[in-house]
Amino acid sequence: MRNLGSPRLMVDKKPIEFFKLSSMHLRIESSISTTPLFRNKAFLNQKYAIEGLTARQIAVLIGSSHSTINNALVRFEILRTARVSGREVYGTKSQGGNRGFAHSGAKW
Repeated sequence: MRNLGSPRLMVDKKPIEFFKLSSMHLRIESSISTTPLFRNKAFLNQKYAIEGLTARQIAVLIGSSHSTINNALVRFEILRTARVSGREVYGTKSQGGNRGFAHSGAKW
């Protein structure tokens, strides 16, 4: 078995003993973003205002809750649009007095 010696690390093109290195000499550079996407105003604006996704759809896309997305939209002052939920407001009546039931005209 060959002896490889102690591990070495290059900092500023100078070899440094790995175990004698303090953290103040290290600088980590990465192109990977570790910031959550709900903290990115450009991302939220693109998805919500331009693409028309709902807060729930964005939340599923990035793996967070819809309330977090709604809070971020408020924080970034992104204009929120009223969305049609498909539910009728309590107490409203449809045409003919029925509330969404298919009425064939037969007496109940």
